[in-house]
Parts: sequence; C-alpha cells; structure tokens
Amino acid sequence: MLRLLIILLLFAPLAHAATYAEMNQQVNDFETSGQARFAPKTMKRVQAFQGASMLAHEQSRGFSNSNPAYSLTQAIDKTLQTLEVAKSNALIFQQTFPALLQQEAEANKALVYHHKPQVLPEETVRNFFNDAQVQMNIAIRNTENGHLNLARQAAAKSILLFQKCIDSAMPGLIEQSERALDQASSVGAKKYAPRTYTIAKEALESLEAYNSDIQKAQAEREPIPRPTRIGYAMEMAIFAQKIAIKVKSWKRDQGSYEKLTLKARDNRLLLAKAMKVPLDYDQVEVDIQADELLKHVQQLLQTLEQERRQHQQAIALLQKNFDDQLKQRLHKQRLEDQKSFQSQVGKMKSAFNSKLARQTFEKNRQQQIRDLFTANEVEIITKLEGSLMIRVKNLQFGSNSSQVDGQYFDLLGRIKEALDLYPARNIIIEGHTDSTGNAQDNRQLSLSRAESVLEFLIASGIDAERIKALGYGEAKPIATNMYKKGRAMNRRIDIIIQAPE
Repeated sequence: MLRLLIILLLFAPLAHAATYAEMNQQVNDFETSGQARFAPKTMKRVQAFQGASMLAHEQSRGFSNSNPAYSLTQAIDKTLQTLEVAKSNALIFQQTFPALLQQEAEANKALVYHHKPQVLPEETVRNFFNDAQVQMNIAIRNTENGHLNLARQAAAKSILLFQKCIDSAMPGLIEQSERALDQASSVGAKKYAPRTYTIAKEALESLEAYNSDIQKAQAEREPIPRPTRIGYAMEMAIFAQKIAIKVKSWKRDQGSYEKLTLKARDNRLLLAKAMKVPLDYDQVEVDIQADELLKHVQQLLQTLEQERRQHQQAIALLQKNFDDQLKQRLHKQRLEDQKSFQSQVGKMKSAFNSKLARQTFEKNRQQQIRDLFTANEVEIITKLEGSLMIRVKNLQFGSNSSQVDGQYFDLLGRIKEALDLYPARNIIIEGHTDSTGNAQDNRQLSLSRAESVLEFLIASGIDAERIKALGYGEAKPIATNMYKKGRAMNRRIDIIIQAPE
C-alpha cells in the first residue's frame, strides 16, 4: 500500500498548474511543518529547482535583461514533483520508525522539564540528547537513500541514547514534580482538586520507584518499566493547582454557580444552533439536555459517514480506471529497484576495494562525479595541469535557441552536485557550435547557451563569484564538421573545473 502511494505521488498529473506564489507556499508549508527534516537530501533538490523557478519568474517579469533560459511552468512543475518525493520520503521514515519519534518527544520533554540537581552535571543530559540526535540524523539519511538496514541500526542506537537522556534527567524531573505538587498542595489542591492531585502524586511515585530502581546494581534491579509519559506528574500537579484556584474563586463568588449554570446552557444552545436543532431560541427558558444533543451529534456523524462512503466509492472508481497503468508502473518500479540495489551493491564493493588498494582523495572525488551520471550523459576528462572537464553530451538546445528545456533540469541539478564537490575552485562554462552558419553568430549563440547553463547553476546555489561563461563558437571542434555525427559532437557544453591556484 505504501509503495502504491509513492507511485501515485510520483506519477499522478497535477490537478492544475500551480502559480509561482502557490509553489513557494507549498514548499514553505512543508518546511514549517517540521516534516522536511525527514527528507534533507530531496529538499536540497527542491531548493535548487525553487531557485530556478525564481530566476525564471524574475525574467518573466522583466527584472532580467537576458532571454528566459527555461519555462517558468516547467520549473514550477519540477519543484512540486520533487516536493512530492520529499513528502513521500518523510512519510516513509515516520511510518518506519514511530518508536524512535516517540522516544525523541519524551527525551525532549525530559530535557525541557528537568533542572540541574546538585548531584548531577547538566551537560550529561544534554550530551545524551545531542548524541541521540546525531544517530537519528544518520537513520534519516540512510532511510532516504534506501539503506534500511543501516537506518535501523542507527535508529536503535538513537533510541538507547534517548532513553539514557531520560534516565539522566530523572532526578531533576522528580525534584521539579515534587515542587509542583507542593505548590498545588499549598493552594488546597488536596481538598478542591483531589482526583487530579492524586493522579499527579501517583505519577510522581512511579517516577521515584523507577529512579530508585535504576540506581541499584544490575543484579538487584526489579522489573520496573520506564514511565511512558515523562512529564505527566508535573503537568498534572500544575493542572491540579489551577483547578484548586478556580474552585476556590467560585466559592468566594456567591453568583458563580448561577454563572456556571447559564454558561453551560449557553454552550449547549450554541451547539444546538450549529447543528440546526429546531428550538424556540427566543424563549427565556429554552434549553436542551445533553442526551438530546448527543442524539443530534450521532445523526450528524451518520450523515458524515454516508458522505465519506460516497467519497470512497468515487475514489475507488477513479483508482479502478488507473489499475492497468499502475500495474505496469509497479512492475517497472520493481525492476528499477532491483537494478538500483544491484548497482548500489556493486558500487559499495568497488568503493571498499578501492579504498584498501589504491584510490586517492582526488580519485574518490572524481568517482563521485561519475556516479552521478550515465555514460551517455557526460564525459569526464582529467588534464595534466590539474583541471577537470565535464563534457555534457546529453544537453541539447533547439535550433538557434539558448533556452534550456525542462527535461534537462535533473541533469543540470546533478551537475550542480558535482560542482559542489569542488567548493574552492573556479568554474568556466564553455559553449561550442559546429561550423554551420556565420562564425560571429555561432560565437554569440554558444555564449548565450553557456550563460543559460550558468544562470541555472547560480540559481541552484553555485557562488556567482567563482563561475563564468565563455562562447567559442566553432573555434574548438572535437570532430570533423564534414559529417552530421561530427557536427553533433561539436555542438556541446564543456564545464571546466579549474586547477587549484
């Protein structure tokens, strides 16, 4: 079912073309929701395509003098498609590791609620929490890369560290809870909020029993489970204090019971109006009992359930229309998964053997670049003086056009990842043409094409200070212009990563 959801997200067409503002809002909503942290790698690509969209948007509004290098609609669609992949990756992590997320939440509460008792260094709790976060981030990265075994190993370490964080914070949590319980008692919670006070006291006793047990030697410990709600004792003590204060204020105010009665009736009538219950609301003594309200709520729920079933039937009908297509895509996805797995295993073996045998840091870095592309996309050429050339073979432009088609955004995005491996080096984007036409026109066309690639890379995050574009026209052929194949080879983009200074 999860794989079906992912396929639908990846391949289902957008219901309508989103605007630039809507795209930014969707990305911002996902980032502010806290879900983006579960798909960091995919979110980098989202941000790259979002940058390309921003550049195209500025060009469409006349803020740039250059010709648009690519369609704004294409850039927005690519951004949203990649955002859906990020959402899918985040959902996979959350569904795979719910226990880890629960432990993180409890450890975070322990970190916030506890204070530093004199017998315990403060940094112990913080260090355990930070170490657990490191392992959790490793689990997130491995899950996103498809390495679930490694992710599970990191998640297990993270859960253990979060539990150590909770155990280390236990003395401080107990002191804070005792203080809150004493404050509740001082305002009369035993008398005016006895049930809530008792719950808080029992929760504190559970914390004390567990803390006392973990101080013993391993052989002397009893099977006392770790409390599942770490801050419950303190929260309930504070709640009991608030209830006691409120009840005491009611007792001092002779009219408070009348106010409560009228307020309760007003609330019931508000609910009745919201559900359109037929009553004479102008009548002074009009009222409706809770059981009558409950009947109307149940009727409303039945109506909503009928509507939900109708919606489910509509969804089932739509899904049925796509069944054949989805089966084909699922089969294709399985084959690609198998191929990807075999490829990853092969790369891991190759990398391991290379590290043991002969591979230098520079060879490792160049291998990382080659792993980003297939053989027919680029050619990697190393030069004696230390520079590196990425010859882009698979990037095609329209006749006499410098506009980058949206189908190459992914290729250019991977080129950007390759350039990020050399953050301290300068980059030159070279444009080349064949000998067809006027030489001056060819030089200008090659420069425009190189600038289009440059603009995409800058929008994706490359520092503009270290990159420039040059156009050589027909001046640097790599094959004869006498034949069609040779001319096609000469129409190219070369990206030079210059030697270190």
